[in-house]
Amino acid sequence: MREPDRAAPQWPAQDYADWHDTATTLHLWTQVVGKVRLALSPWINHGWQVPLYVNARGLGTSPIPAGNGILEIDFDFIAQRLHLRASDGGEHAFALEPMTVADFHRRVLEALAALGVKVEIDPTPNEVPSPIRFPEDTIHAAYDAAAARTFWAVLLQASGAASTSPPPASPAAARRPIRAASPACRTRSRARPTPTR
Repeated sequence: MREPDRAAPQWPAQDYADWHDTATTLHLWTQVVGKVRLALSPWINHGWQVPLYVNARGLGTSPIPAGNGILEIDFDFIAQRLHLRASDGGEHAFALEPMTVADFHRRVLEALAALGVKVEIDPTPNEVPSPIRFPEDTIHAAYDAAAARTFWAVLLQASGAASTSPPPASPAAARRPIRAASPACRTRSRARPTPTR
């Protein structure tokens, strides 16, 4: 086993202007995967069931309920592949390379069908200006593998995953998204409702 590097972490350099097109495409690809998770997972307050988590090779969904088993979808930025794995042993993967959002969307849905996972997702991206439905988006297709891997390295630093701090108290705590609340929010959340007469 390798000794952990105790040196101060180095933030990877990444100029947004240099990888803007890849960032836009990757954002839309992650929305496709996120919407699969949204469609298959029970609702948890504030949408906590849908984020992708930084993992040892990229970004992943963690377990998603799928029929009588579970499914996981991972963006592997080391091997540059999207992996879909089911608890029944089925798996499917394809290369992360320049492709349109329409092609990525189609390939994800085909992979899910091959794994026996039936899902319908909302095909419209969220929180983007002038959204183009995933099956129709032939504009966004840029993908620079080195830039995506650097982005993941930045996320590793930002998440603290590369730090030497002790691990969280439980696996559930490790998967919980970090949510910052202002002191006013914390006060309101502890307040008890005033009974009505």
